[in-house]
Amino acid sequence: MTKYVALLFVAFVGCNNNPERILGSAPPIDIVLADPTSFDSAQWPAGQYILQSAALEGDILSLRVRCSTQSPADFQLVAWNYWLESNPVQVYAFLSFQPDTVNAGAAEVTVAFNLAPLKEAYRAAYQTQSGVIRFHVRYLEPSRAELRYEF
Repeated sequence: MTKYVALLFVAFVGCNNNPERILGSAPPIDIVLADPTSFDSAQWPAGQYILQSAALEGDILSLRVRCSTQSPADFQLVAWNYWLESNPVQVYAFLSFQPDTVNAGAAEVTVAFNLAPLKEAYRAAYQTQSGVIRFHVRYLEPSRAELRYEF
């Protein structure tokens, strides 16, 4: 009986330490629109990561990254609060998180971001309900993604 309880405990702990499971169940995090004229880089730590993939479904952007953190609360997607005028307009963003110094080993995780605040800012700026944004997530080469955000 003791062996079964110990095995069940190990299985439970193993599931809870799976970063994919932890981040996959978290609700999407709202994108942050930052003003570059008053930007404080200390407020948005830039831990090192490798962007594995990016996917956009509706207003939800999913980023699969390899990094040293496992908590969804650590992540922010920060975009400048202005548009690069082109057709379509462009927005640049970066992934911000506090590196986990306790668990320095890299883990592959997926975190979801809600781009609705970006959409609402676009609607207010251009006085329209529909639009297209060329959305860039950038970091060190080759960790970048370019997506077409249509609404």
